[in-house]
Amino acid sequence: MDVLFNLAKKFVTPSISINAQKESRELIQLSIEIDRLVNKMTIVGYQDNR
Repeated sequence: MDVLFNLAKKFVTPSISINAQKESRELIQLSIEIDRLVNKMTIVGYQDNR
């Protein structure tokens, strides 16, 4: 897999693009992991007062 940077002042916010011939489970999982990493998703919950 190649990692390419397209840097320009015109970009206001960073974005990530996945380019492939077809969608696969691995690519979907990759997109989920990237989203979690970038957005630092945390789920807070309680069970039995903990």
